[in-house]
Amino acid sequence: MHENTQIAYQPQATPAALDNMNVPVPELSDLEPGLNQRFPIQLKLSVGAVNDPLEHEADAMADKVMRMPETSFIQRKAGCSCSDYDDEHVRLKPLAGQITPFIQAKSDGYGTVSDAVSSQIKSSMGGGNPIQPDTKSFMESRFGANFSDIKIHNGGESTELNRSLDAKAFTVSNNIYFNSGQYQPETDSGKHLLAHELTHTIQQKKTPVAQSIQRMSPRFDQNDSLVLVSAGKRTLQIGSSGRAVSIIQQALVDAGFLLPKFGIDGSFGSEMADAIKKFQSSQSLTETGILDKKTFDALDALHQTHQPAADRAGEFDPLDPGAGTRKISSNEAKDFDAAINTEPHTKRGGLPTFKPLPLTVGGLSYEDEVRASLTATVDDAFAEAKKDEALRLDPVNIESWSRIKDVAHLSKVNTDKVFGAYKKGAEFTPGTNLVDLFESEGDHMAKDATYADDMAIDVLDAFLGYEPIKKINKAHGAVTSRAAENAILLKIKQGFLDTRKTDLFSIQKDWPGQAGGGVVQLQRYKGANNAENRTKMWDLFETCIHEYIHTLEAPAHVTYRNTKFAGDAGEHRGNRTLREGVTDYFTGMVWDTLTFDEPLRSAVEGPYHEAKVKHQIAPRSKYDETDNAERAAGIVGVKNLMAAFFSGRVDLIGG
Repeated sequence: MHENTQIAYQPQATPAALDNMNVPVPELSDLEPGLNQRFPIQLKLSVGAVNDPLEHEADAMADKVMRMPETSFIQRKAGCSCSDYDDEHVRLKPLAGQITPFIQAKSDGYGTVSDAVSSQIKSSMGGGNPIQPDTKSFMESRFGANFSDIKIHNGGESTELNRSLDAKAFTVSNNIYFNSGQYQPETDSGKHLLAHELTHTIQQKKTPVAQSIQRMSPRFDQNDSLVLVSAGKRTLQIGSSGRAVSIIQQALVDAGFLLPKFGIDGSFGSEMADAIKKFQSSQSLTETGILDKKTFDALDALHQTHQPAADRAGEFDPLDPGAGTRKISSNEAKDFDAAINTEPHTKRGGLPTFKPLPLTVGGLSYEDEVRASLTATVDDAFAEAKKDEALRLDPVNIESWSRIKDVAHLSKVNTDKVFGAYKKGAEFTPGTNLVDLFESEGDHMAKDATYADDMAIDVLDAFLGYEPIKKINKAHGAVTSRAAENAILLKIKQGFLDTRKTDLFSIQKDWPGQAGGGVVQLQRYKGANNAENRTKMWDLFETCIHEYIHTLEAPAHVTYRNTKFAGDAGEHRGNRTLREGVTDYFTGMVWDTLTFDEPLRSAVEGPYHEAKVKHQIAPRSKYDETDNAERAAGIVGVKNLMAAFFSGRVDLIGG
């Protein structure tokens, strides 16, 4: 199949959202100084970590809701004899009574969102719509709770807020906010997500403490010991050992606090204690040499800025290319492979049991759910493609190459500031390594039928990796690389190829951007006014950073990931993370180290810039695999990951 890297297309409800997946949201510059640092705000909103106990509970409750029979616990009680009442009552007691209160000390110091986002959330509370009667009845009968006061937000503002928080959905009090396409209560996966969020409304009702939305760096968030440290329930100190210690050691080294004698050995000794003291001193913390909550939170906050990783990139010396890298152990190589693997696993590490049949009475089978979701995505994308194609009838709707080149050059300059010591690509030249995707893909597919078919399959594969279908996979225990599931997906894809191939060709021509063979392909559509064009320029700027980094990938790294992680199975076992996740992780390093000041704004926005208007810049769009890549960097070290990607040193990541 044609080696091709694409940025994710996400169908949204509005043209602005469809434009490279971004919608106007509060300024990134509003988060300055220090993007992603912790700022005290009135609402104390926070995004829960994946392994937050309350997140686990919400998932567990959602699972229970979807497994419960149609009759409610109240109805079952009424029909029971005295002899079996107690057993039935215990087994089917209200789920609401089993839910843990959301409790957080005021001094926890969790990461917080900007005042602008917080104010937007606060102003929207009280709006929204009630849950539809049939869905409300379904949920109330299972939770044993009254959801009359729940407000559902699933419009453009809710999408905007979710994107600013990098969330699929979030809950504040009795308000549930969904990202675009996530509120689908008519599907099993949609019911599961709604049940998850309804659990949060009950958690929050049970406590008078203000809510907060917390987030932990991916390099830490999968380690249970570090979650406990962050919660203030344990510490790491001299004598501690194990994986949590290794992760912190690597985090210290990646932050510039070296361990020259013993390195990353998983043992907390005096050298590590001294490094922690130096870090504590740099953060104006008491120098104890112990990793307590305050110290961990400071280290976590520092890594969330991505500044330490960018600093390490700037240290690369071509005369000593191995400086700062290290040989990893076989266990670390296994941990690295596990981190980049995006296949679903059970808590015990095994693969889930596939459930192809409907999960509820009247529900859809796995095959039918996937087909329905994929149909909706293809429909939306095709409709958008046809609208964009119509714009090409008038040249006034197409951006000039001089403007495109200026933004592409700016993206290269800022990327080279971070990674230029490792590698620099050629200057962007329209018609050579910077081309119009619609035109180039149209020509290529018209001349090469095999390539066109491959691109149609690529589009379907990309859509099958989108969040709605990921939720379907999770609900049904589907692992798409397994024979049974793969056979179903092949059948579905063939159906689309048989009936909608030309539609898929149109979608491919309308893809926001892609790179391959050192060439960046992108779209050139203008907006309807200056504000829309400013948004498009920022989208273009981000797209060019991402695609430019793709062109810097070492051939040896490409060969490694395509060989070790070949085929459809390999795509989920590591290839996609090494290809898209790592590229996007590095894109985030560039983006998060930018200063969104007047000179940069003027340069990016060009003729659409208005000095008196501070344009709202959307948060960067992220691949799901970006977190996997950052998690992997936390295992082997960011310098190892960079050396593998830019220089082909795949031995440093287990190759």
